[in-house]
Amino acid sequence: MNGTRLQFNFITPDNLPESSNKTSGNRHRWELSAKGEMRGPDLDRSFDIPVYDTGEASSDKVRTADQAALHIDDESAAVELDSDKVVITPQADGTNLFYPVMRDLGFAIGMMIFGTLFAAPVLLINHFTGGDVPITFLIIFVFIGGLLLLSGLYMVTNSLEVHAGRTAITTTRRILGFPLRTTIATEEIVDFEQKVAMSSSSGSKRKIRIKIEAITRDGKKQTLGDTLPNAKTAKHLIEIIEHATHFKGGDLPASDSFKHRKQQISESSKRKFRYAANIIAFIIFVFIMWDFFGDIIPPLLSR
Repeated sequence: MNGTRLQFNFITPDNLPESSNKTSGNRHRWELSAKGEMRGPDLDRSFDIPVYDTGEASSDKVRTADQAALHIDDESAAVELDSDKVVITPQADGTNLFYPVMRDLGFAIGMMIFGTLFAAPVLLINHFTGGDVPITFLIIFVFIGGLLLLSGLYMVTNSLEVHAGRTAITTTRRILGFPLRTTIATEEIVDFEQKVAMSSSSGSKRKIRIKIEAITRDGKKQTLGDTLPNAKTAKHLIEIIEHATHFKGGDLPASDSFKHRKQQISESSKRKFRYAANIIAFIIFVFIMWDFFGDIIPPLLSR
């Protein structure tokens, strides 16, 4: 049965309770048991199945495990569960979310093309004019174009795997196959959030890319998903992670001290950004002044 995907469909009685996310006290849990005789050890596994009261009658249509985990309608499943963006695998000890390489290839290629077109003309003009392009323009255009090009390459070559379990969330980011692994205890998580990571406009159309993050008690953030096409997908993935970790947002100490700490970190990041921006602006200003007065200053200093 290695590599086999099973599809199942069953009608739930109306008088039975839905799944609950409580970790203590009275709770209701739906479980699927799979048993089978195999060569060597026999198959005997159990899986938690999320079952919710949607107010709709059961359908004869067969849903995949991914669709059932997301609790979404069949009409939107193709958009929400695009395997090129994210592959969701329910497991006995939690849920696995895998974001493959080249998951946003069109956006990445567009960014690389734009970066190349931004920097290449200035380099070509500088080459064919014998270096007559001011160094300031070279630095600005090459820096911005190179940054866009590298960002596109990063989007193409990285993958992200997230394993959400009851006790911890482990993320593994692979860049060209080299893993960067981080583990955070679920008891340290106080919130999950989504935010716009990138956006682009073409005429009246605007494309966004959303990332989801876990926020810990000390205000640190860990990425649990990126390059998501819309807020609805991000919200569903957060719900899956919350269910897998048995997250209870209302019971976790998202206190005023945490909010103050989070605000401090945000303000500190803004200060660092402004400081870096001022340094870059000053360096650019110096290069511009040198371009304009470079031929005048040395003779004045030599007098």
